[in-house]
Amino acid sequence: MGAQKILLFLDFDGVMHAVDDPHLFGHEEHLARVLTDFPTVEIVISSAWRKTNTLANMKKFFLTDLRARVVGVTPVFRIGEANTSVTPGARYHEIQRYLAASCDPGRPWIALDDDPVFFPPGCAELVLCDPKFGFGPGAEVRLRAALTALI
Repeated sequence: MGAQKILLFLDFDGVMHAVDDPHLFGHEEHLARVLTDFPTVEIVISSAWRKTNTLANMKKFFLTDLRARVVGVTPVFRIGEANTSVTPGARYHEIQRYLAASCDPGRPWIALDDDPVFFPPGCAELVLCDPKFGFGPGAEVRLRAALTALI
């Protein structure tokens, strides 16, 4: 039996780079080095950027081999006319919809994000980043531990 395939739901702002950092995707190479140790991880973009960019366009943002691992985007969760940026648990619900629509809804997953309000309190699948820095050493340790636990 092959290694367990894992989905990584990836936010951009506050993860791939610090929030408001003009040097976009500054942490991409660091994340790529980490995921080299976990070859079965595939990436689904959960960032708000998916609302204004196509999947093909967002793949072009990646300059490392992460580009080849991007397999999709989460659907946009809407509650009436509510602003999804302030809807508690919105990203979690988008991830659940993505999983339900996939051919493997029980597949293990991790979300790499900087905003806990998008997830239920205590969400075990959430690896939180500091939005002022992005994907840093602490988040790396937590991501490695979470991925190792799923293998």
